[in-house]
Amino acid sequence: MRRPSVVAPEARVTIQIGMPTNRDLYQLVTGFKTDRSLEEYLRAMWALGTASYGEMIDANGVCEILTRAVTADAPPFQEAWRARFSTPPKPSGEFVVDWECTILFQITELRAMAEDGTLESKYRYFGVVSPSGGSWYNFDVVTYLECGVRGTVGGFEADEVVVLVPDPDGDDDSAIFELADFGWEAFTDLLWCGQYYE
Repeated sequence: MRRPSVVAPEARVTIQIGMPTNRDLYQLVTGFKTDRSLEEYLRAMWALGTASYGEMIDANGVCEILTRAVTADAPPFQEAWRARFSTPPKPSGEFVVDWECTILFQITELRAMAEDGTLESKYRYFGVVSPSGGSWYNFDVVTYLECGVRGTVGGFEADEVVVLVPDPDGDDDSAIFELADFGWEAFTDLLWCGQYYE
């Protein structure tokens, strides 16, 4: 039975409806075309994610949020975020809360780096230290998402050859796998890897 498919807007990849793989997710995000700033994209993502607040999310929901944030309206920056999210959040054990605190912290960091001129440096992709002392390596939407996916679950181009080294214990985990357990916790990991994965 063939699964129906959906083509992500402004993307070069078609994702089969069902459970996407890490390769599907990688191809999805590397196919986005946008001139939107990373801060604006994250504000749109935050608004879309908070609309699902309190609900379980799976890989399909994450793909939908990532895709819709490319063109969705972004709420304005809220000055109150500066005081509340001035330091990296500590894990609370409530994954959706951790996701929201992480994304708002990153939005606040990007705003502060834009204001102090850090984002104007032509060398920023070699890494910068943010006002809170954290490391940042990715400053545009596609690079941030590509590194977020690679750092969290891997991900491979369609024509990339994946060679697996057999596990001596007989474990046949594939480098390409379905994202069956990709929920709020993994989504939070994607945000962190988007920030500092090189």
